[in-house]
Amino acid sequence: MSINNLESCEPWNSKFPKTPKRSKLYSLEPVSISTAYTEGLISYVCRLAEAHCVSPGVLIKQEILPSFRRNYTVGNQEIYQLHNNGGITTVACLPKPANTKNSNEYGFLAFQYIKGLEPLVLREDLQSLIIPPWIGEALGTDIELARDVRAWCPKCFQDSLDIKKPIYEPLLWSITAVTVCPYHHQPLQSRCPFCKKNQRPLTGKMQVGRCSQCKAWLNKLGENSSESESSVYAELEWHLWVTKQVMGVLAVTPNLPYKETSAAIAQVLRDTKRPESEISVNPSTRRIQLKLLETIACYVQ
Repeated sequence: MSINNLESCEPWNSKFPKTPKRSKLYSLEPVSISTAYTEGLISYVCRLAEAHCVSPGVLIKQEILPSFRRNYTVGNQEIYQLHNNGGITTVACLPKPANTKNSNEYGFLAFQYIKGLEPLVLREDLQSLIIPPWIGEALGTDIELARDVRAWCPKCFQDSLDIKKPIYEPLLWSITAVTVCPYHHQPLQSRCPFCKKNQRPLTGKMQVGRCSQCKAWLNKLGENSSESESSVYAELEWHLWVTKQVMGVLAVTPNLPYKETSAAIAQVLRDTKRPESEISVNPSTRRIQLKLLETIACYVQ
């Protein structure tokens, strides 16, 4: 074969597919994503940390925040996103999200964790792991959308242990208006049955399914029901109805365009009858629940 013919030949590997880009961290798939029981962002961060045999605090400080700062610069009121295209760097300006106590609610911490994680795990669906931002925007600041303490269903944890499914903490449990488990019809717990302590939504050494204080499994009910739990049992039908409305929103919001999302939420509200029984739940809880339902209803009009 002549030199000219050799030069005209295709490279030997031209017909092979290109090697896909590799993620720095495991591209862990969120549990039950795009469903009413989708995993929350905090749970995802904790499971990702466990997969790498480190604590959430180490993962956040050594990987997530440095990754975020490579592409973003934080000012007092704005965040500057840096784009490098062919050696030319451009800057886009974004409003700085407000601080929230719970990273499962859209805010500055959730924004940092999502934008820091995306290039590390090469996933574009992490936004689905927080409460839809439009709810917080429409609800305002006078109502607590996400809890400032951790909540869970012990029986859900036990079910996962029994059938050896991934243990995770659904986003639904973070929402203040949700007070019961829709599957086991029991009040969500917020105090460890062993050390009797409440827990912040995220701590540096947190593990899914375990108490962040004493490290015990949270798969058992507490011995003594609180006054708020007794109130939930007394009006269980109402609390389940509220929970189902919120689940309907979580199930449709991540995937659909604005108009389709509005129609789907409206259908959820139309199809479900509000219980006729007299409501006598905790006034503060009832106020939060009614305000959230009103916000959803106004959004779809």
